[in-house]
Amino acid sequence: MSANISPVLHTKRSLSMECTSSANEFSEFRNSSSKPQEFTILKTLSSGNFTKVYAARNCVTKERLVLKAVLKTDSSSEELFHQQMYYNYFLSPHTNIVTSYNVSYMWDSHFVYVQEFAPFGTLAQTLKRCEREPPIFESQIKLMIKQVASALQFIHSMNLVYGNLTPQNILVFHRDLSLVKLCDFQYMRAAKTLVTKINGPDLAFMPPEICTILMYEKYYCDSSIDVWQMGILLIVSLRGCTPWKTADELKDPTYHRYNNWVKRKSVKVPEVFESFTPRFMRLLRRLMEPKILKRCKVEEVMKYMKNQWLISGAINNNHESIKDRSQSQDGTGTASKEPSPGGIFSVHSRGKSLKQERSRSSSAGLQRTRTERSKKSDSSRKSASREGSTTSPKVCTTGNRSIVLYPLALTEVRTRKNSETAW
Repeated sequence: MSANISPVLHTKRSLSMECTSSANEFSEFRNSSSKPQEFTILKTLSSGNFTKVYAARNCVTKERLVLKAVLKTDSSSEELFHQQMYYNYFLSPHTNIVTSYNVSYMWDSHFVYVQEFAPFGTLAQTLKRCEREPPIFESQIKLMIKQVASALQFIHSMNLVYGNLTPQNILVFHRDLSLVKLCDFQYMRAAKTLVTKINGPDLAFMPPEICTILMYEKYYCDSSIDVWQMGILLIVSLRGCTPWKTADELKDPTYHRYNNWVKRKSVKVPEVFESFTPRFMRLLRRLMEPKILKRCKVEEVMKYMKNQWLISGAINNNHESIKDRSQSQDGTGTASKEPSPGGIFSVHSRGKSLKQERSRSSSAGLQRTRTERSKKSDSSRKSASREGSTTSPKVCTTGNRSIVLYPLALTEVRTRKNSETAW
């Protein structure tokens, strides 16, 4: 028989307090040595050391769903699995959190539960596809960030911390990013919970208070972690890469330069921020403030939605290719509307071109300076030789002493600005 997988709405209450008894509230596991009979496995979406994700189809409703399988390692793994499923299930009523169903299985030493299917994969896959497909517009990035911020606000209102905001954990349901949803609640914890640092999350997205501590050292989980990761997500969405490998001054010189810039020890803007407007850089500085107490709330992003984020000079150099892509997309004889400066364009493919352009311009300026110095030096030597050939030795009298200065010495003395010698 087909399992009843219709979602159930949940009234707002303290989820962190209820998670301790979550295992008893969920339905019992359905033991099976093979795949669940209610579903047909279509393909494997992702596979890791402890987690596998399958695309499946419900045999009765023909609806495409996702089966998430977590490996059973010890007695505590079942409790952690139920906690993850519990968070996902009762946060599902939010529009921008992936829907999960109250159905669980025990399949081939794996705990399995059911989620809705995202037709366009993850945000990481979308950002990768934009390198060979029509670019992502700035307006689309803003729309996506607005939805993610709304989901995080809802999570924080439940006194929870998401803890792993990366493009891999954002599912895309519409190609234009008009509908995205958070998934993977493996690292979600109640606020102020004491957590042990492990290898799981990507250090490039972690704040300095986590990056600077040792492995297996403990730290308190706080919503400011999600705020920092929101800033990194903004940069990755607009630039296509993380600004640094780890937020540790001793290990990453790029982050060291950023930290000096934030603390106003240096006036030089970090290279990764050069294509951003001053208003948007202000937002990033507030989101990625090294000091936890000075870090803003996630809703701060909403205040900057009407501002331009990318400067006009950061537009992709190859405008013709963008027009051609838009024309082929429209399927009409006329090209679509041109991208406005600083607005609807992607910067993922232009990072190298901007860097090469800056390198060429700086090299040209350096070559020009060297040429000018060489010409000036040649002219100085020529004038000195002409002056030396036509000038006779000079006698300088100082008190009772007389000094004979030859043309070379005369030329050297005359070049001094503050010479006090009288001829």
